[in-house]
Amino acid sequence: MDTVEQITAAGLIRALEAGSGILRVTDPADRVRRAYRRAIHAARASDAVPQDRRLQLSGRDQGELVIRLVPAADGVPRTAPEPIPLPDGDDRQAVTAAGDGCRAAIDAERWLEEHEPAEAADKTAG
Repeated sequence: MDTVEQITAAGLIRALEAGSGILRVTDPADRVRRAYRRAIHAARASDAVPQDRRLQLSGRDQGELVIRLVPAADGVPRTAPEPIPLPDGDDRQAVTAAGDGCRAAIDAERWLEEHEPAEAADKTAG
């Protein structure tokens, strides 16, 4: 899998099966790391992972990324996660507005963290 677009759930499982159940990516870029995490999530959600196996991930945030296709613990078959019901109509608009408000608050907090120390130093120097 050479590009981010080529990292898919089915492709990930094929690569793991061809590579003795282990896939190593040495110090990938953040976008590549995210693409592998998305492929892992999609593989789990779509039942692409064989029933008697499960996916293991190490190096989720930094360093070498290692993905393993390992036997399921205790022979217990995996179950797909239950779908989350999504709101519709007015409820969807309210959820979207709440999410936008949270995003704006986080952006404002980051801006303050970046700018407050410099402004405080300017005030004490003057």
